[in-house]
Formats: sequence, structure tokens, C-alpha cells
Amino acid sequence: MTLSELGAVLNFLIVLVFVYMMLSLAASMVVEAIASVAKQRSKMLRARITEMFDDVDEQGFAGALFNSPLLKTYRDGKRLPAYLPSPAFAQAVVAILKETGKTTPDAMDPVLKALAKSVGVTDIDTDLDTFRGAVADWYDQVMGRLSGAYKRWARLWLFLAGLLLAIGFNIDFLNLTSNLWNARMGLEEQVRMIEQVRDKVDAQTTPDMTAANVLANDDALRGDIVGILDGIGVDPSFIGWTLIHADCDPNDAAKNEGLTCTTAAGLTKLAEKAICPENWSLMTILGWAISALLVLPGTSFWFDSLSRLLNLRSEGIKPPPASAASGEASTAGGAKT
Repeated sequence: MTLSELGAVLNFLIVLVFVYMMLSLAASMVVEAIASVAKQRSKMLRARITEMFDDVDEQGFAGALFNSPLLKTYRDGKRLPAYLPSPAFAQAVVAILKETGKTTPDAMDPVLKALAKSVGVTDIDTDLDTFRGAVADWYDQVMGRLSGAYKRWARLWLFLAGLLLAIGFNIDFLNLTSNLWNARMGLEEQVRMIEQVRDKVDAQTTPDMTAANVLANDDALRGDIVGILDGIGVDPSFIGWTLIHADCDPNDAAKNEGLTCTTAAGLTKLAEKAICPENWSLMTILGWAISALLVLPGTSFWFDSLSRLLNLRSEGIKPPPASAASGEASTAGGAKT
């Protein structure tokens, strides 16, 4: 394999990773929107706290906790916030116990009684720090399990969002990889643009601003990204659906001469690879499913992979322009002669 061929393989991988980075970002934004509208985090937090105190109907300690003045600053309207710090939770628990005069284990609710006795607290007035620390640790442990439950929920919806986006934009992994591989010698321009996007993201990335956040929020970058995806999707066999003129006849090429997808008559008839279930093969559905699965690692994973590939490319020899590659092939052919 020649250096130009090795470079072309690297370009193929870079473009493929870029596509799935953007698909992952789009799916993540959809899931975040769903979680925000549904208040999923606050719902799960509320449900878990009621379970902690065995107070599902919120008529006992959990209900008192939700109405605590100390938690009002964290509330989102009538809902709990998406996240509640453990010190605030512990302080609210202690405040309620003191207000109700239940400062000894025997006067507390069963779960708090067991917690107090487990750390040797006989009265929270004298063992305040110990009891408050035990409540905070208990809360952190429960929230750790809640975090796992939310991640499982998010991964399910991430897969579904990825699948819908893969179908909507016809991002068929099997078809995309096949066509990108066949076009690998001509991807130099797309890779150059991808490298520019990576550099712009790196310049804005900070400990508080991840690459995924930069990609999602920078309007200027969006234009660059759209340009790259448009370049990849110029041929609808790569990404997207093929639409043809209403008067096109799939069986009569002569009749179709001069008819394009942009004529005034509109895009009313779908081509062979159209959004039409009877044209979906098992391999197409499998390709969409693979695309949905590739969303799960997340945008950060794909961005890191993209950076590694671009760094590897910059350290090696870039593929020559198409004209140079043609000249190399011609020279090789002449040598054989």
C-alpha cells in the first residue's frame, strides 16, 4: 500500500468519525430537550427521596422535607431542582427534626432512627456534626444509584433518538462506509475543513466548557459543520434521501433527461432509495440500527477519537492532491511498461 493510499484510508476514518460525532451530538441535544421538558431529573430525584423515607404519598417526613424553607432556594417553580447538594439535604433534615423536637433516635422516623444509631448518635444537639455527616453520606450513596438509573434512562432515549435521526437523514452505516470507502481518494477537502473545526473547538474548550458544549452552542461552527456535511452528502447515496421530479420514470432514462430534483414541479415522487417502507431492505434497517448504537459512546468520545486521527494524520504524510495521485499512478504504470 502506498503512502497516498494510507493517507486516503485515514481520511476515510476521519470523515466517518466526524459524521458519527455530529449524529451523537444531535441525539444528545434531543435527549436533553426531552429531559428538560419532562423534568426527568427532578422527577427521579423526588421519587428517590420519597423512597428513602418510605413516604410515597408525601404525607410524612418526605413531604415535610419538600416544603422545607431551606430547600425553596433550590426549587424550580413547584418542582425540585435537577440536583440537590448533600449538605443542603442534610441541613434541611436536621432543621425539621429540631423544629419537631425529634432530636433523639427513639423520636425519629424509623429510617433516621436506624441511621442515628448506626453512627452512635444519642442526641443531634450534642452530636450534630456526626449526624449531619451521616445523613449527607447516606444521601450521596442514594444519589449515586439515582445517577445510574438516569444514565440508563438517557442511554435508552439516546439510542431511540439516534435511530430516528439515522432514519430521518438516512445515515445507514453499511451504505455510508461503503460509499465513503469508494470515495476515499477524494475526501481531502472535507478533512481539511474538519481539521479547522477541531482547531476552533480546541481553542474554546475549557474545564467548564466541554467540546460537546462548544459544538452545540457556537453558531459560527454550525455553519462550518453544515458545509462539511453538505459536502459529504452531495451524493445522496452517502447521506440523505434521494428525491426526484414527479414526472421521472425510473425505467426510462431518455424521458428523465433534463429533469432534476430542483425543478418547479416540486419533489413529489420518491426515488428507489426513498422514504418508503417497502423500499427498506433488511440491510438498510441494520445500517440504521448500527448508526443508533454508535451514538451511545457520546460526543466527547467521538471528538477525542477525531482528534487522535487528525493528530496521526498531521504527524504522517498527507494524501497528495488528486492530480498528484493520478500522476503517481501514471508513473507507476509507465514503469511497468
